[in-house]
Amino acid sequence: MLLISAPQTGPRLRYVLEALFSHLTKIPCRLLPEGAKAIRPGTDVLISYGREAHAEATLHIPAEGLLFETGIRKERPRPVLVKSMEWPLLFPMQAQNPHSLSFDLFAAAFYMLSRYEEYLPFEGDAHGRFRRQDSIFADTDIYPRKPLLDLWLEHFLQRLQEEVQKQALASALPDFRQVRPAFRFRPSYDLDLPWMFVHKRPLQALGGALRDLLRQGPKSLLRRYRIWRKPEKDPAFTFPFLEELHEKYGLQALYFAPTGPYGRYDKAPSHRQPAYRRLLRKLDRRGEVGLHPSYHSSEKPGLLQREKKRLEKILDRPVTASRQHFLRFRFPQTPRALAAAGITRDYSLGFAEAPGFRSGTCHAYPWYDLEKEETTELLLHPLPLMDVSLFQYLKLPPEKIATLINSLMEEARKYGGSFVSLWHNNTLSGIEMREFYEALFRSPS
Repeated sequence: MLLISAPQTGPRLRYVLEALFSHLTKIPCRLLPEGAKAIRPGTDVLISYGREAHAEATLHIPAEGLLFETGIRKERPRPVLVKSMEWPLLFPMQAQNPHSLSFDLFAAAFYMLSRYEEYLPFEGDAHGRFRRQDSIFADTDIYPRKPLLDLWLEHFLQRLQEEVQKQALASALPDFRQVRPAFRFRPSYDLDLPWMFVHKRPLQALGGALRDLLRQGPKSLLRRYRIWRKPEKDPAFTFPFLEELHEKYGLQALYFAPTGPYGRYDKAPSHRQPAYRRLLRKLDRRGEVGLHPSYHSSEKPGLLQREKKRLEKILDRPVTASRQHFLRFRFPQTPRALAAAGITRDYSLGFAEAPGFRSGTCHAYPWYDLEKEETTELLLHPLPLMDVSLFQYLKLPPEKIATLINSLMEEARKYGGSFVSLWHNNTLSGIEMREFYEALFRSPS
């Protein structure tokens, strides 16, 4: 077992240890009471955390002080690029002895997982979203395309294993670098537009028809009529293709369904639409349907709860998973609203404009409320990839997209993480796009 000694055992340190050794890895770990010294040689490994190294410690992690504080600092730390490691560090410290790390791993992990920098003022984009360029890592090439925290943790585990192997009874201990969860790939979809032409609200359908008539002429109305007669021919209705694909590769998909009001950024069918309700129940039998809260629910917790109740009534079961529309996720307002509504898993934590690992990890982990200084039950799942990022923000050609996706997936596989991709069902309306998408499925296995 891994034992941690520290001069103080507050909520921040307890949170970090749970996240690192229960979620990012599977290493049995216990935080010793303050002042405790006893360990069992050959079965326990002692890590000392603090300004002073413990005499019996196998490895020492110097403490910068962040985990022994309360409140939020106004100053942002500066990442330091260590050329020998080829990636930046947070909270570098002078190593006290050959058994010390050169940075405060636990403080760096806390900063990344709590999204500390997102509690501080930032410019944001037109939708109020935190951007890569708002991050302290904006000037580094490695973020967010590589999971920084997983890199730091890998360095720590390697150093720890090297120190353990020097002990006489090292063979009685596991190889800490191998104690990781199994890699998991899971496709997910936002159902912003289940159908392109049918099952619309009356005014929405009329407006769409008039717009097509002005742009494309009378033939567009004939096309709409034919699809109205056979809704399964609607180009955005790609669900038979998706279900066949998931069954072929043995995957369980996540679908995030809107049930909110119509608006400028919300174009999904009404939650009262019978065909939409039937679709959601069918998808839930084959995979799992979660909530896709409407655009303005991010500022209106009451709206979020109403939308969740609507979806639960449709599915006839509790709904515990969600992903924010437009990825509008602000700390601490959004996770607090989700937790209050009974959501226990959220899949929003990614950048809209850039693929990658926003929290520095490819593992799900519990959210820490930095203002209340408490660990919550809400699990945050990294979102390393969204189709809109690739096609609209970056405008990449297919060959570069495939290379990028495989690179991100390989990072998750390397650290035993999970890879949840976000696609919109209507993105896959064309034959070429479906063929491209299916080719990507051959990589995760």
